Amino acid sequence: MKTKLFLFALITLLCVACEKNKISTQQYEGVWVNVVNYGYKEVIITSDSIIGCDSTRNTYDRNHYTMLAENRILLERCWLIHKNGVDYYCETYIRAWEDSLVIGDFCGTLHQVYPPEYKEIKLVRK
Repeated sequence: MKTKLFLFALITLLCVACEKNKISTQQYEGVWVNVVNYGYKEVIITSDSIIGCDSTRNTYDRNHYTMLAENRILLERCWLIHKNGVDYYCETYIRAWEDSLVIGDFCGTLHQVYPPEYKEIKLVRK
């Protein structure tokens, strides 16, 4: 009985510690508008995805991301033509202040060209 209670307490502490170290994505989540007048009109950010859309919210690009540290993400680049394919992973920056957001090394175009053109994208909250 004591062993079971000890294991339960240990598992509970581990779960709490993992949640405590989780980096919040709340400041990045929402609908954003591209500042530069090319490529995606809107960018929708969820807790784990960055989605590039046109003005009618048709999805053209979807990238999975993982928070590594404050203002650092691991960006998984995916092409919609090959839904199960991954281009590669990239560690880059994401910075939010007030109603603005900047993501480094992002594919800012609606057209899938080879080699891909990755650059900083600047957004404002819609």
